[in-house]
Amino acid sequence: MPPAARSLSDLELCLAGSGRVGSSLARWAAAEGALPRAVAYHENPSAAVALASDLGARAVPLDELDSAGADLLLVAVADPALAEVAARLAGRPQARVVLHTSGSRGAEALAPLAAAGCAVGALHPLKA
Repeated sequence: MPPAARSLSDLELCLAGSGRVGSSLARWAAAEGALPRAVAYHENPSAAVALASDLGARAVPLDELDSAGADLLLVAVADPALAEVAARLAGRPQARVVLHTSGSRGAEALAPLAAAGCAVGALHPLKA
């Protein structure tokens, strides 16, 4: 018997980073029924504002992101910025689950968020 099809309906999602990988994943999730709530920008506010507008979400500076009410926070920033971004995000309440998209780092890159009580992991797509 094939596995039951699952929908992302009602999954509340926040995104930190609005580059190709994060944008692609957020658009896919929204197309599958997820509810994007916020797009936080680390370096490029114009890309975050445009993506948030397309998704029906709000754009916020990284240091203002509070994703505590969301089911998932996806951290999609450049690999060299991951540790800094994780530490900055850990200073505020965040989603129950936080995943990053780095292809070169494991879940330990989100250690500050794990210490703050979030379940953490890595999710790296093969293609943006």
